[in-house]
Amino acid sequence: MHLRDLTATGPPCLACHTPIAQPVSWRALLIPDKDKFCHACRSQLCLLPEGCPGCSHPLLPQETSCYSCRKWDQSLHWRGLINQNVAIYPYNDFCRNLVARWKYRGDAAIAEGFRPAFVKAYKRHFPDCLPVPIPLAPERLLERGFNQAEQLASFVGEPVNVLKRPEMAEKQSKTSYAGRLNGDSRPFVFDNHREFAIKDRHLLLIDDIYTTGATVRKAARPLLEAGAAAVSALTLARAVKLADEGGFV
Repeated sequence: MHLRDLTATGPPCLACHTPIAQPVSWRALLIPDKDKFCHACRSQLCLLPEGCPGCSHPLLPQETSCYSCRKWDQSLHWRGLINQNVAIYPYNDFCRNLVARWKYRGDAAIAEGFRPAFVKAYKRHFPDCLPVPIPLAPERLLERGFNQAEQLASFVGEPVNVLKRPEMAEKQSKTSYAGRLNGDSRPFVFDNHREFAIKDRHLLLIDDIYTTGATVRKAARPLLEAGAAAVSALTLARAVKLADEGGFV
């Protein structure tokens, strides 16, 4: 029997808690596998294929940008605020359940399973950008105990906390698409003592889920007004619009 034919039991998968089977080989001994999800769970957390250059949404063969980005480009209040959003995973049922456990049930360790792909996407697309996490309202932060966006931002550098969210407004996910597109609410404010941190820099907003893009655009506006040269976004997952239903998953 060869060494490569053997397997060993590793730490439990962060998603299903099954011990992760790890091959026994010289390579595995020298370079241990750092994946925190087992193969079965990792296969359900598939990467988004290359899609819309503005938001990572899958495109139809004849499209060069998605419907949502085209609508934002026509918006009176929100056009031109975001260079692009890169999302890593589709927000499918498996991803949704993981995120729910992470955000709402206090299982903060799950984020470690997202780290490798998140760091890889950052290095590929935004290596020189400053990570700015989308802030939570104080009430939400107290309720949750941590900011999931700040946790993701810490994977790629020291989070630059220059945004504040003074009040807990209605969740974007509960607002209609037309309301997000046409509204002019300003839920985020800039920390006026931190201009030096962003002046003429390309900033990278970090968040967990990109649905329509309203949150990152509303967060980008005060940053650009404070002197940022450009703003992009890196999000863990992207909700995918179903053409036959008109909704997001």
